[in-house]
Amino acid sequence: MKIRYEIEENTNAVKVFYDENTIPSLYQPNWPGGDQWANAAEAESWAKLYLASIEDENAPYAPNHPGENGLPKPTPEEIAAMKERYNNIV
Repeated sequence: MKIRYEIEENTNAVKVFYDENTIPSLYQPNWPGGDQWANAAEAESWAKLYLASIEDENAPYAPNHPGENGLPKPTPEEIAAMKERYNNIV
């Protein structure tokens, strides 16, 4: 699967496209936590982290706020534990 991003002029909004789609699958007008992008470079940096989190199973999730590190993805053991807890609930 091919994933690409664009930074919207004037707003710095991040647009993420999958494969050859011309309509973005993700439109991120600001940081996920609500902070405004400081500039296009900041938005592009976040977009690169977001794409890495999709393409690399070991990459952390993209951060929600400026100055934060991305959260690590759960390990296979953590996922198994979550599934076990879920199965015990339902």
